[in-house]
Amino acid sequence: MPTLQQLHDNPLTVAEQHPITVRGLGAQVRAKADPGATLTFQQVYASRPVYAYVAPSEHGEMPVQATNQSGGNTRVYFLPWAHASIYRVRPNVSNTAGPADNLFFTPNLDGCVVVIDGSREAPTIYHCNASKVPFTGDEQLAMDAQPNDSQRELMETNLKVGKMLTDKARFAAILPKHAPPISAHPVPLQRVFDPHEYDPGSRHAIAGNEYGGIDIDQEVYNGTVFGVRKNGLWTFYKQSFLIRRKEHDEPAKEGVFSSFGFGKDVIARRKQITYTVAGALRMWP
Repeated sequence: MPTLQQLHDNPLTVAEQHPITVRGLGAQVRAKADPGATLTFQQVYASRPVYAYVAPSEHGEMPVQATNQSGGNTRVYFLPWAHASIYRVRPNVSNTAGPADNLFFTPNLDGCVVVIDGSREAPTIYHCNASKVPFTGDEQLAMDAQPNDSQRELMETNLKVGKMLTDKARFAAILPKHAPPISAHPVPLQRVFDPHEYDPGSRHAIAGNEYGGIDIDQEVYNGTVFGVRKNGLWTFYKQSFLIRRKEHDEPAKEGVFSSFGFGKDVIARRKQITYTVAGALRMWP
């Protein structure tokens, strides 16, 4: 399994081969007020990176765990999420070598939007979530009028993405406490990674079986965004990966001689989970 050092040194190579699954605790934040916004704004303290490590892999993925507790060995920037909220952070300017303080992660995306803008010395990263946001009466009527569940889900996704991007623009208009440094490099355009891109079509099939249990057959796409800083300049990468999950019940034998077909008749639960990279690209600039 690759290390954080290897991810820093060869980010795209690692991302093309290993689904990067990211989990972590919430960062220290302060709320930014905008009474007209749909979502809650949270400013992450950039001066307080957390620690991260690569956990043991179960299904071929690269599990990155960000933690405020002991166990991590590399300081990283971590941008959490919360329902109906936007979190943003601008990493502190630095020009040190190695992965420490030069890696950035968001938790994996399954409906959120990540937006990056600013300069390569001091980019601003937004992690936007619109789950549990109420819809207007007109929006609800429009969704209810769709001819099938697929079209309804598409409209719901479009409405949520629109709310996230609208409120991201409101958030961007709230200046940070400390102005970013004057960039020696042209400011790249904004880049957006949303569910239309990283999820080409998740599929869920759940049904009862003859043994009183539930059979599960899922293909779920998630997104990953991570950043690498070298020579004082950030580059961000995006990855989409597929999780295939199958579970079913079947008759089996239990006991010392079960491998020979003898023993107590039982109903056994069979599970299979695999992770596969669907695509990995440089995202920004």
